[in-house]
Amino acid sequence: MCVKAYEDIQVVVFKLDNDEYCVPVSQAREIQTYTIPTRIPNTPEFVEGVINLRGQIIPILDLKKRFKSGATDINIATRVIIIDMDGELIGIIVDTVSEVLKISSSRFEIPPEAVKTSINSNYISSIGKIDGRLIIMVDLAKVLNDEEKEQLKN
Repeated sequence: MCVKAYEDIQVVVFKLDNDEYCVPVSQAREIQTYTIPTRIPNTPEFVEGVINLRGQIIPILDLKKRFKSGATDINIATRVIIIDMDGELIGIIVDTVSEVLKISSSRFEIPPEAVKTSINSNYISSIGKIDGRLIIMVDLAKVLNDEEKEQLKN
């Protein structure tokens, strides 16, 4: 996500293991408690299945598996963030959702090549420094490639 200099943005902050991540509120439709998805054969390993959300079938992705950092340990705090990705809704499984923040985009920077995180840097759009914390902005446009998006539509 590109943001203009010094524009205030709202983000949903969530955790995967001990790292904090965020996605723009403008792309987050809702936050659900975790329910076991129905498994679909012949889908990538990180696709946990689908859920029926008020009559709409939503594919559910395990973000940890996508980032190649293991699988999410499901517990009472586990949440699914329903995301609008190019007009299609998908759910991403996260360990916990901690807060919604309004932050100046000036606090976010493009990560330097040397930054080491537990995920592939291709999925990072920027890193924010907020009250002594580092929060990684997930680049939702890169979470799925075109082939994977098409596969999930079908």
